[in-house]
Amino acid sequence: PKERFESAFFDLQIGDEIILEDVLNELTCAGYRRVNMVESKGEFAVRGGIFDIYPLTYDEPIRIELFGDEIESIRKFDIATQRSVDELDSVTISPTQEVIPSPEAIRNLEAALDKNGLLHLSKFQSQKQIRNEMDEMIDKFEQGIEVEGMEAFLPIFYSSLDLLLDYIPQHAKVALVEPSWSYREASILLDQMEKLYEKKIDNEQFILPPSYMFEDFDSIMNVLKARKAFYITTASNPLNDFNELQVVDFNMSPLSLHEGNLQYTLNEMRRWNEEGNKINVFCDNIKQTERMENILVEHDLTTGFSVNVGAISEGFIAKTMGQVIISDDEIFARQRKRIRRRIKFK
Repeated sequence: PKERFESAFFDLQIGDEIILEDVLNELTCAGYRRVNMVESKGEFAVRGGIFDIYPLTYDEPIRIELFGDEIESIRKFDIATQRSVDELDSVTISPTQEVIPSPEAIRNLEAALDKNGLLHLSKFQSQKQIRNEMDEMIDKFEQGIEVEGMEAFLPIFYSSLDLLLDYIPQHAKVALVEPSWSYREASILLDQMEKLYEKKIDNEQFILPPSYMFEDFDSIMNVLKARKAFYITTASNPLNDFNELQVVDFNMSPLSLHEGNLQYTLNEMRRWNEEGNKINVFCDNIKQTERMENILVEHDLTTGFSVNVGAISEGFIAKTMGQVIISDDEIFARQRKRIRRRIKFK
């Protein structure tokens, strides 16, 4: 839940008086691991009046020095050299995991066991096996030890859960990109979860049904409608479910240039400009922008034209906004080289 997640954040500031043991307990509850020396995010270490912590939201680990119970200094430091990199006035500690150990979460899990609320969800031959697994999880949970895969039990730990949309401010505009694609991907995901569920059950492993773990697409759509969301799509007829969403038509169209004909392209740019559009040309580097600017000046194409460094795969006209986006690659009929990236498998 959003409220529980936000409550797991806490700040430490220079001048604060703290009880070190309480702070260390908070770190453990937030999912941090105690180690001898901090090397990775999600770790903390204590040496006398100094404790190091590597929050998830910082690029470098943090070293906090105490004078008695008072925080005397807060500094970023380099892992390799252990030297200070930057001084800070305060640091915000974020949780490291979705399931945050709390008395409420443990009570909910125990209540589900006491009422056999978990047992009826499984086709296990041995209900004793479920109870043993849950008891072991509770023991680790109470000690702040991370249990692999415990995110799968979120609906049991908390009486209600929030969507990602609940974290977005109410005044923010929400856009759904390609509704049809989103619907298809959501259907594939749910189908995969159903198959995983059946496989786990066949292997006599405990798992919650997908209906406990995921909101259905219609429910999410209702939230989007209530938020007055809009969608972005290249399809002329998106799914019927999206007809109630706000529609914004940018009236975009491709440039349809004659490849290799520089004079024709420049004439088209002039025509677009005379029709009231601003022409935005993007080049790969500074030298190319200088060259492009000189060409535009030579052809008296200056007012309403801008040249910047940037990369686009293909230009377009946005008539509603009065903008034309074009790359110098298109102007000079150059083929943009595609960079092939290696796919890393974990």
